[in-house]
Amino acid sequence: MDAKKKAVSISLRRAEGRPVKCITVTHDAKTGDVWAAARATLLGWARTAPEGGGYDKCDFWVRFEDGETYEGRLDLTRDGDDTDVARHMTAFLECYALRRVPLAYVGDPSKEAAFRRHVLEDCGDTHAVAGKWLDEYQIGGAS
Repeated sequence: MDAKKKAVSISLRRAEGRPVKCITVTHDAKTGDVWAAARATLLGWARTAPEGGGYDKCDFWVRFEDGETYEGRLDLTRDGDDTDVARHMTAFLECYALRRVPLAYVGDPSKEAAFRRHVLEDCGDTHAVAGKWLDEYQIGGAS
């Protein structure tokens, strides 16, 4: 099998928060590990996320060497819980590729079955597309 396609850039946009904090930052593989750089940026932004359980939306785009772009959104919290783009992508894709059960449904067979039905019956080709991302693209690690 061919090597997985690597990320060449990650762009982050803080979509909520004080206007001065709502900026877009792009990390390019030419200057280092885009995954680590994105995590460092998000950890820095987390320090100014809402206190008391709120969050700021952060959009992200990961562009890969073949020109494909993965787009997603993180909920940025003060505790920095969701500041790893690779972990976020992997968890989402594994659920929709039906390789992992969403954490909220673990241990509840009826909820697990309902989620599987939802993905297979209501989400079009999401199941196949999620599997393709996991199989063909290097998510995380040095780029």
